Amino acid sequence: MAKLFELVVQFFDAEGWSYAREPHAPALTVTFISSNGERYLLAQVEEDQFCILTSIVPLEVPEDRFLDVLDFLNRINGRTALGAFYLDYEGDSIQFSTCVDALDERNEVLKRELLFSFLQRSLHYNLSIHDLYLPHVKAVSEGMDVDQAFEKAMRDLGGLLS
Repeated sequence: MAKLFELVVQFFDAEGWSYAREPHAPALTVTFISSNGERYLLAQVEEDQFCILTSIVPLEVPEDRFLDVLDFLNRINGRTALGAFYLDYEGDSIQFSTCVDALDERNEVLKRELLFSFLQRSLHYNLSIHDLYLPHVKAVSEGMDVDQAFEKAMRDLGGLLS
């Protein structure tokens, strides 16, 4: 059975994604453009058991808005079923991470088809949630009141996430 990282590489190859291998870690980096601009995806394997998918959007958060953005991210984290938002401590990126547990009940790596299905779902969820909330995060970063931004996000997103 192939090691988990090699299966993750096979998944990205099968999906047709271009990536770069990280030199000192079992990880891949993908750069691409979405409706919200340039972003990055980091797919890293931990302990040959987990595949953590982190989408990263560069966003300069002014120092005086840092706590407001953190407050907003904390509120929306309560609305995301799988994964969590993070603000880089330097305040230069918004990140959303999801994780796939790649072991079965016997502590063996999942069969290729099942793992690919889980990775595909996690990747789609990750990128979709990040895109849905990012305009609202940017609005808070640019000065919108946190309460108003959260209410607007809930109205705009409707029943999509509840």
